[in-house]
Amino acid sequence: MIEIHLLEQLAAFAKYGTLSRAAAELHISQPALSRSMKKLESTLGITLFIRDSKKIFLNETGKLAAQLAQSQVNQNKEMISRIIAFDRSLHSICVGSCTPMGITQLMPILQDCFGDMTISSELVYGDRFLTVLKTVPIRSGF
Repeated sequence: MIEIHLLEQLAAFAKYGTLSRAAAELHISQPALSRSMKKLESTLGITLFIRDSKKIFLNETGKLAAQLAQSQVNQNKEMISRIIAFDRSLHSICVGSCTPMGITQLMPILQDCFGDMTISSELVYGDRFLTVLKTVPIRSGF
């Protein structure tokens, strides 16, 4: 299993082109990034870079690895975002009303009772009120 930070670092190297610029963007030292790239090569058991006296470049395998690493980083961020959004949806209350009067009186009560939850409100007018009302799932548990 490859550690996600190694993939993030490889993707950053591919994006910024040099170890020093990638390290600066990642807020790590250039030697630390260099060690990480060697660790990644060791983990994979292959060479990802062409090294000359002062620079390193991605070889063809390294270029593919960097593209796939960026894809994995993006998927990881999406997974985290979706998990957090789902958890927040379990801890939120959405109140709909066809008049602002009811919402303004109800919101302070809901905030007192459910202060640890996200509480939102929406004014819904006309025929849309019945449409929205029919499509909202009812969950209990309070």
